[in-house]
Amino acid sequence: MTDPRYTKLAKLLVNYSTKIKKGDCALFDLIDVPDEFGIELVRAVRAAGGTPLVEARHPRLSRELLLGTDEKHAALVRDLELNRMKKVQE
Repeated sequence: MTDPRYTKLAKLLVNYSTKIKKGDCALFDLIDVPDEFGIELVRAVRAAGGTPLVEARHPRLSRELLLGTDEKHAALVRDLELNRMKKVQE
């Protein structure tokens, strides 16, 4: 069962803080956030008529990626992230 606080917070973020409306895209970059809250964010965006996009990150995995990164990898990640953000803003 979902914690009602997650539902309330998701609705507040989507409807008040960001004012998501029909046709909007909402990109969430969730770092160490409970799945249940991410689910409520997705539901709230859909209820507002928007399209939810979710990236769920795990700190241990992210740390491992960063420990072995080099200039080529960093540039690739930068380009992918920039392209994703630009696409969401279209």
